[in-house]
Amino acid sequence: MDSMFKGCSSLKELKLSKFNTYNVLSMENMFKGCSSLKELNLSNFNTINVKNMHGMFSKCSSLKLLNISNFNTNNVRNMNCMFKGCSSLKELDLSNFNTNKVGNTKDLIDEKISLLISFINDCLKNAGGDDDSEQCLIKSEFNLSNFNINEEEIVYDFVSNLIKLGYKLPEPKDSKKIIGMRYMFNGCSSLERLNLFNFNTENVKNMDGMFKGCLSLKELNVSNFNTNNVTVMKDMFNDCLSLKKLNLSNFSINNVIEISDMFSGCSSLEELNIDNFADNNIKDISGMFHKCSSLKELNISNLKTNNLNNMKGLFYGCLSLQKLSLNNFNTHTVKNMSYMFCGCKSLKELNISNFITNDVKDMSYMFYRCSSLNDLNISNFNTNNVEEMRYMFTGLPDDLKLKIKSQYKNYKEEAFL
Repeated sequence: MDSMFKGCSSLKELKLSKFNTYNVLSMENMFKGCSSLKELNLSNFNTINVKNMHGMFSKCSSLKLLNISNFNTNNVRNMNCMFKGCSSLKELDLSNFNTNKVGNTKDLIDEKISLLISFINDCLKNAGGDDDSEQCLIKSEFNLSNFNINEEEIVYDFVSNLIKLGYKLPEPKDSKKIIGMRYMFNGCSSLERLNLFNFNTENVKNMDGMFKGCLSLKELNVSNFNTNNVTVMKDMFNDCLSLKKLNLSNFSINNVIEISDMFSGCSSLEELNIDNFADNNIKDISGMFHKCSSLKELNISNLKTNNLNNMKGLFYGCLSLQKLSLNNFNTHTVKNMSYMFCGCKSLKELNISNFITNDVKDMSYMFYRCSSLNDLNISNFNTNNVEEMRYMFTGLPDDLKLKIKSQYKNYKEEAFL
């Protein structure tokens, strides 16, 4: 039933009470883009055998009532983008959802790999020479894209099997798009509450943009989330404008590589518990707390940053932030610190004496409008490789700017404009 009603943007009513879905394996993008549909009753759907619900209700922007209380998701592996863009949905009951297998792609992979390898074997048997063999490989690459194989695990199994055959094909496109919960509730801008206490996320690897754009979400309990295998968390809570509290003390980011803009735009957030955040793998934390304008305190003392290269706009727009400890930050590989503390107008103290800036190329707007800072010790800063430092100190108290000018001669006039 993949894409069955996809793009039926004028459809206002849909009765599916006589549908027998017992043998259906995939419902990917089934109602995607049904933007005029206001109600959808799927209480008769038998989803016991369904493995793929990717984008099932994506862009159903007028949907206000969705009855999926009977859904059996025991075998579902893919819920990426499932409710993405359901901007009119205020309530969503997922209490019956079993997500134990979400992110576990082994069965799907085995099926696709088996078919693909069979295809290649048949092709090679019929090949009459080098030219035919080459054509066979070209066909098998086409066949690969036809199977929608785009997960990292598949690439591994696929290449392993080809090695046994003595051949190696190019990796599939978009191999980083791992099955999981990517953009699952993205754009559900009317959703006010979401109870995911029953969610099992132990196999999930991708939570990219999972709650992005949930503008009205006031409560979110993710205390049961197991994130041991997650590698992508970027944009996860981006623009959750109404969230005031978020407890992620149970989150592990040991395997996370991408985390940029994770809380960007969470302008109502007053309490954020990320005490358990400790990592060595992350390279980019740009915009992670961008426009968290209600946060007064932030404890990131456990966060290790040994491999960082981008800190652009990390605390940009944290207007209420009064206290910040960065003593543990290792910045020896960082190249971009632009906008890092831009607009932190309540920050009175800032200890960055441990910062190593030998590789930094961009420091523009770094302390822009930090108007409450009493002092700033940057004696350790090496600016030999800095190419851009415009407005670096603009908006600091006048006496502090004069002090910096007199003490440090390695900053251009454009840094103080």
